[in-house]
Amino acid sequence: MNPRVLAALLTALAVALAALAWRGHSRASASAAEAQRLQQALAQARTDLSQAREHADALAAQAVDLDTRLGAAKVRATAVEARGLEHDRELAVARTALDERRERESALVAELESLRRQAAQSSDRTADEPLRRRVAELESQLAALLARALAEPTETQADASAAAFQVVRVGAQGDFVVLDYGASHGAAPGQIATLARGTSPVAQVQISDVRARHSVAQVLPASRKGQLQTGDIVLLAR
Repeated sequence: MNPRVLAALLTALAVALAALAWRGHSRASASAAEAQRLQQALAQARTDLSQAREHADALAAQAVDLDTRLGAAKVRATAVEARGLEHDRELAVARTALDERRERESALVAELESLRRQAAQSSDRTADEPLRRRVAELESQLAALLARALAEPTETQADASAAAFQVVRVGAQGDFVVLDYGASHGAAPGQIATLARGTSPVAQVQISDVRARHSVAQVLPASRKGQLQTGDIVLLAR
């Protein structure tokens, strides 16, 4: 073979081998770069996964805390509801007792007025003695009912009594009154007091039944000068 041709072939072969080597090196570099990129992506994915797990754990802890709080709130709500129901029951019982007391009071007042009319119309004083005893018994029962109704004075009544004693209840027919003036203030059966509105006297009363903080007084008919009202001032004789 011609040496020149052989040299040309060898040169061409060398160039081809060099080209193949360069291509192989380029591909190896690209593969290495891709591998590095994939490793970085994998590391980032692992970091994101770790953060996601931490966030999930935090959310789970918050969920447990909220569930605990919700349970405690339900317990409190149940307790409040139970107290509300108990209060409603107590209120219903108190209202029933109040209605019964008012009915009893009205019945006593009606019977008392009827007996008083009978006593006023009767001319036989001996025959009237049982009637008078019944009237006195009814007056005592009525006074006891009113005294129990007013056994626990309100703060307003307590504040008012510090300045002056007052009428806190007027009987159905205005024949008697309940005063916030009781044994603890010096009240005594038979004591006479004047009821006034402003500076004008309204009536005189005589105390017939005394309790610790209240008393029942009978209105003296001849002294009455007007309609009695709650809030009328009690003027005590000095």
